[in-house]
Amino acid sequence: MKFDVRRDETPAADEPASKSDIGLPTADERRVIVDQDTKSIVYQVVDPDSGDVVVQLPEATLLRARAYAEATANRASAFRATEDEQPVDRTA
Repeated sequence: MKFDVRRDETPAADEPASKSDIGLPTADERRVIVDQDTKSIVYQVVDPDSGDVVVQLPEATLLRARAYAEATANRASAFRATEDEQPVDRTA
């Protein structure tokens, strides 16, 4: 899921020309997306000329860490569930 958050760039009749009309740099594009691995909301600021992400909150490394921690927790809980179902005789 992806949402683009932008200002309405259409100037009113009594407003002066916009920055892009007079050759000044344009504003960065803002996006709000949902990370599929962690189901976290991610805010991004993207350079419209290059398409590069300038700012991202939370950072990509934090999202990867969350996904890894969640996967590890899921594996541990699955292991505990199978261990409880099949008791092992530990006496010699």
